[in-house]
Amino acid sequence: MSLPPMVTDILKRVRHTPSLTGLNRKERRTVIRGAFDVTEPGRIKDRAILLIDDVCTTGATADACAKVLKKHRARRVDLLTLGRA
Repeated sequence: MSLPPMVTDILKRVRHTPSLTGLNRKERRTVIRGAFDVTEPGRIKDRAILLIDDVCTTGATADACAKVLKKHRARRVDLLTLGRA
């Protein structure tokens, strides 16, 4: 059985955002909304995606990434995080 490919370039930041440090969950979600897009939508259509993040603070960035992946028809998006702040 072969493992699915690990892809590190499918998401891109399309808009600069200021630091999220010190912002609450609602403020973070507002700032990060629309900051990411998918580089090649055909590569994720009907695929299960695993997002990996080093630290999850409020989940706003992961949520924004998951939403854009789902918008481009990813079948499901899961999150693996190494730490929680």
